[in-house]
Amino acid sequence: MIVGLRTEVIRIQKASLKLIDVGQPFYIFSDRQSTRKLIPPLKGIHIYGPYDSQTSSETLKRKFKGIEIIVVYPKDEKMVENALLSLMEYMDDGYTGSVSFDGFQSEFRLERVYIPRSSDEFIKYKVGNISENLEEIKVVSQEAFERKNIPVIVIGGTAHKSSLKRREQYIEAKRLLTKEGLPTQYASYYELEAEGYGILYQISHKRDVSYSLWNFSLNIYGKVGGLPWIIRQRTEQPLDISIGIRFARLSKGYVVGHAVILDSFGRLIGTVTSRKYYTKGMKISKKDMKEFFLKILETAVKDPRIAKIYENGKNTLNVALHRLNLFHPEEILGVKEAVEDAKESFKTSQISEIKVGFIGIIQEQAFFLLDESKETKNAKVGTCVAINDRTAIISTAGSLEDRERNEMIYPIIACCQNLGEQDCPFSSLEDVCKHIVDQTALHWQTIFPGLIRLPATLEFAQDVARAYAQGINPPENSWLERTLWFI
Repeated sequence: MIVGLRTEVIRIQKASLKLIDVGQPFYIFSDRQSTRKLIPPLKGIHIYGPYDSQTSSETLKRKFKGIEIIVVYPKDEKMVENALLSLMEYMDDGYTGSVSFDGFQSEFRLERVYIPRSSDEFIKYKVGNISENLEEIKVVSQEAFERKNIPVIVIGGTAHKSSLKRREQYIEAKRLLTKEGLPTQYASYYELEAEGYGILYQISHKRDVSYSLWNFSLNIYGKVGGLPWIIRQRTEQPLDISIGIRFARLSKGYVVGHAVILDSFGRLIGTVTSRKYYTKGMKISKKDMKEFFLKILETAVKDPRIAKIYENGKNTLNVALHRLNLFHPEEILGVKEAVEDAKESFKTSQISEIKVGFIGIIQEQAFFLLDESKETKNAKVGTCVAINDRTAIISTAGSLEDRERNEMIYPIIACCQNLGEQDCPFSSLEDVCKHIVDQTALHWQTIFPGLIRLPATLEFAQDVARAYAQGINPPENSWLERTLWFI
């Protein structure tokens, strides 16, 4: 049987059909934590704190001790101002709702956190002219750096992604401040006739904001370079780096590729942007892919966190390369040529071999996975069905427990196109499934596990591509490039 998925054709081989249950990803918050039981992010951070706050590993330990919040909002937006005052109070003192939040400093185990509690300390700007306040924001941020704290700009406003007109308010602030190398977190008050969206709207209308407050704080922690949790790899051969590639569409058929590189713990090594090139579809030419992938490898290997892996005699770099839909043969050839060139240029390092697993991921809603043995019928995260020797349907999101009655979420399809070949770092299709499930748990964008369908590499690369299309980029070689500035 053949399944057609828009531009992709995947053969279902009857002899290969089988159920693979790779189990749950292991969220690790502490070196002392047992990995036998699933601990969701909210509970893990609440009990242990973020992973980098207490790990004994010097390479993974947090390098900053304090954070300072700088609040910016449009002048004359009184509802936004009042909601921001309440938000700062909750972040400072804590909040009790459906779940408890003990305050940002306590939950994230920081030595110092400064949170403004008076609107007199807020910076007010005129929408469309935030550049007039840029110097003031830069001065306050620089003073925070001098105190050895990291500044975070919390921007309150009435923008929301569902409104093109209002969205520009967010884009204006994000574009300008990111180019200055300053992390930003938007807090929205978006009101419709009978409903509204955003954490500020919820606060203003006396809604329970405990989960929103956790997510808001988690996003801030990622944007200053924090490592909330790690996922213990379960593949036979650990992957040294995982790379996701997405694209920003420009005018007249031009696109720009964006790659996000994560290390074996899920830390962001960096993002790489290709040059602009013309394409009628989404196929990258062999030449362009070679140039792009060589740039990616060079960025990864130059990073001291990756270089450290090879200090003890290790000589093989294991790489997982992800993209939406299947890799075109020309793209695979381009990557292989880049690998050969890289091995030649890396002769001064310990790396003598580079293995790359080509994983094409299809996110179209083509299948449901149902478990008839359970009352809820929901297939748990980690349930996979092999449909041929290299391809599986994988439940990356959905229920984590047998009795959960969550909404059913469509699985994805993952194909490791060179599985079984000598240059592939994966030993089996089960290995590939474990890798994809674990990578999906590294999103660090929400304290709710089981909601994100795609691996973090592809989720993050899409965020980078969308930001690029709006002219949002951090300064080249800035510290911000090693944080989740794009979420």
